[in-house]
Amino acid sequence: QITPIEIGIINRIIKRVIQDLEATWEPILPVDIYDIELETNPEFMQITAASEIVILLAFEVNSTNASGLVSVCYPFFTLESILPRLGQQSYMRAGRGDREQLHLDNRLRLGAMDVPMVVELGRTRLPLAEANALQEGDVVRLPTRVQDPVAVRLGGKEKFLARPFTERNDELVLKVVGAADETEQKG
Repeated sequence: QITPIEIGIINRIIKRVIQDLEATWEPILPVDIYDIELETNPEFMQITAASEIVILLAFEVNSTNASGLVSVCYPFFTLESILPRLGQQSYMRAGRGDREQLHLDNRLRLGAMDVPMVVELGRTRLPLAEANALQEGDVVRLPTRVQDPVAVRLGGKEKFLARPFTERNDELVLKVVGAADETEQKG
């Protein structure tokens, strides 16, 4: 049984979710969602006949103390009249200036973030005994030549090719020479 305090919290969360859902539909069709009810027993929920076709969207929601599944169900007949608008994606088209402003707005919303960057200089195979005996100062031969570009991974995905070189203070520096091959990025 849900307590009145929990119901109040859930109602506030649902209100925010409904506002976001209305905003999501706004570029396609102005939507005003009303007659919102809280039902804690899914057996009492019925938005359409069992034989009707529906579009079901399921989202996993995680927090520090709990996780669960949120489902949004649209009966097909409610979307049937706007299907041509959904397929054309004309609502996504915007002028170049609008697109640049959208990118700027998105960057501002995201703010600064740390993205793990990994550079793989090469790979090789060693017998376990040799790998176990490695010590500081040992040299491991790699099949990569010095002039070969190396893969730069951002967030676990290969994004760029770079050439390593040393500059001042014996620091390893990378010079980006291009984007990674798209087929490699997908893998």
